[in-house]
Amino acid sequence: MVESGSGRGWVLWHPDRLAMLGATDEETAAVLLWRFLAASEGEILVHGLTAAQQWAFAVLHQARLTAKIHGSLFVDGMTVPVPWIPSGWYF
Repeated sequence: MVESGSGRGWVLWHPDRLAMLGATDEETAAVLLWRFLAASEGEILVHGLTAAQQWAFAVLHQARLTAKIHGSLFVDGMTVPVPWIPSGWYF
């Protein structure tokens, strides 16, 4: 969890999979994603990325990781809250 200044956010993860992430701004979300990556080993999974999460792709690129996109995230008629990475189970 992050609570600093106006930035607030949280991240839930298993050792190899980011379950869900939410933040008030992209900078805070990026800090949380970096924390997840630092605590992970081996191959990791991050589900639910869309073009709206460019901040997440930037972190993955800076970490020199390859993003393999698979699956779909259907949000017909819904505005996806960003910065946010949804859970495949609870979305």
